[in-house]
Amino acid sequence: LLHAFEAKAKPLMVSEARYNIRRQRSANEEVHDEVEDLIAKEVEELQKGVNAIQRELDNTRAKLDVLRENRQMLEEDIACKTAIIELDTKCLKLEDSRRESRRTMFNSFIQGHL
Repeated sequence: LLHAFEAKAKPLMVSEARYNIRRQRSANEEVHDEVEDLIAKEVEELQKGVNAIQRELDNTRAKLDVLRENRQMLEEDIACKTAIIELDTKCLKLEDSRRESRRTMFNSFIQGHL
């Protein structure tokens, strides 16, 4: 879009400059002819194109901002979930360790009473 914008903006500046030069002629040199009409139409069409591209560029930038915000939220969500998984894993290891200790104590108790 930036390339398209630049491709239209440069010819627009040239056309506007040509049009303004023609409009600055003195009264006796001022001629309203087909060339002036074509230059005015060219300026108008290029301006429409530049405006359309600018709107699209603005929309694209707004969407990109939303995507960046969503990405940030997702990264934060992933970080929270990763921390929760790590905590759950530690809890499971602790639970396994307790079960093993209880089993060992129970087996020792049974062995002592047989």
